Amino acid sequence: METTEKRQNETEKINLVSFVYDLLKGFRRYLSLILVLASLAASVCYFAAKRSFVPRYTSSATVIINLKSAVNYNESFTTYYTQTVLKQITQTFPYIASSGALKNRIVNEFGQAGADAEIQASEMNELNMITLRVTAGSPELAYNIIQSVLENYSDIAASVIGETEIVIVTPAQIPTRANNQNRPLTVATYGVYAVLAAAVLLLMIRSYLKQTVCSEEDLQRYFNLKSLGRLPHVTPRRGGRGGRKLLRLDMISSYGYRESIRVLRSRLERDHAETGAKVFMVTSALAGEGKSTISTNLAISLSDKDYRVILMDMDLRNSSITEVMGLPQEEKGLADVFDGNASIKDILITDEKTGITILPAGNANKRAIQVLSSEEPAKLLKMARDEADFIIVDTPPCSILSDAATIVRGVDAGIFVIRQDYAPVARISEGIQLLSDTGLRIAGCVLNNMDQGLIPGGGHLSRYSYGYGYGYGYGYGYGYGYGYGGKRSKYRQEHASASHSTREKKAPFSSLMDESGNESSDDAGRGETATGKETKPE
Repeated sequence: METTEKRQNETEKINLVSFVYDLLKGFRRYLSLILVLASLAASVCYFAAKRSFVPRYTSSATVIINLKSAVNYNESFTTYYTQTVLKQITQTFPYIASSGALKNRIVNEFGQAGADAEIQASEMNELNMITLRVTAGSPELAYNIIQSVLENYSDIAASVIGETEIVIVTPAQIPTRANNQNRPLTVATYGVYAVLAAAVLLLMIRSYLKQTVCSEEDLQRYFNLKSLGRLPHVTPRRGGRGGRKLLRLDMISSYGYRESIRVLRSRLERDHAETGAKVFMVTSALAGEGKSTISTNLAISLSDKDYRVILMDMDLRNSSITEVMGLPQEEKGLADVFDGNASIKDILITDEKTGITILPAGNANKRAIQVLSSEEPAKLLKMARDEADFIIVDTPPCSILSDAATIVRGVDAGIFVIRQDYAPVARISEGIQLLSDTGLRIAGCVLNNMDQGLIPGGGHLSRYSYGYGYGYGYGYGYGYGYGYGGKRSKYRQEHASASHSTREKKAPFSSLMDESGNESSDDAGRGETATGKETKPE
């Protein structure tokens, strides 16, 4: 019972932290837009405040109201009042001062400016005095209106409380400054605050409604799948054709990323030892999640451990593996082999730096689904099993295209790549269900592009900034943005040299190439090597 409650508390904690993380990430993602809107709001509020500002001036006077007696002694009035009568008079003054009768006289005398004036009267406690205030658009107008009120009050009050006389305690003065201040900067600040508050509210709603995978715990909660590893955010180097970004393992200096690939390789080795699986297809739900990069780097890591590795690019609508590897783009590929227009030895490439055997995709476009639906892919995979220790098959995104589902007949297990906080959970579930319906065993998921920051379970890897240049436009084609170029580090060169010097493994399809009589087993591949130079038989 306690264990169950503890797990629930941990889950709630993770959800809260993920929510906050997603909120902060969304704020960072839209920071430029928020700053632009905040600047625009500040400018609009500033100029609107300056343009619409109308100064208001207040003039005030303090008076006492006396009630005149109707009794005449020696043709003179005597003034009398009691405390009760005076209090009643004082209480009625504010109502008379703001009455319509008095207001009409003010309007008749001063016009529309008088109509816009504000007349207020308030009783001073226990003193039976009244403070009269008039607020208008100019100092002179406020002073003149308060004088008019004092002059006209007795005539209007006579029909209500009788004849009165006003004793001025504090006379009115012409105000010297406006009682309201023009503060456009303050108004502009309020505009910025309003934009920030709206942004936070919208991001909170977005974070609450959006369901994406942010941590390894989400893999278990949403899909009940184990994690094969998590790859941190790394900044790729630029190089190669067009200055494209490089995400090839031997070009990445980040220790965290390289170590994460080794962890993924170790778990794949364990799966191979337990199940005998050697053909792994790599896919994702949507484009842009990094499956081709992971396929390539996993193949490189396996090859570094002296495994014979074949890397197949069965993403026939887009050949990206050769660009990730930094190799020339090929006109022919697996699509041509499946169509019977080329043989394996015609398209075979062996990368000299890593020893990986690569089978590029070619370009099938509209024919992709027909080509992959044939028996040829399964036949090729069956034949390749005897040629390699591991076969990594890069496939299209499975929730966008059905190509990936047609390849599973010759595959042992699937690796599902999920980019952190990218694809909706519904789309990922759709892709996983599509593969599961074919009977494919999913070995696990790889959480890619991890921003370690606030996510629980992120491990001990520090934060890395990771970005890559995907540009997809699905119809019948989509394109990545990869390239390769530049020099390897001295450590990498020495490591690669030592690895290849001690490697005594037979290259995949070397027997096929020996039969052709055109290639030696040491240059397993076709006449074109990884450098793009043509080799000639002696």
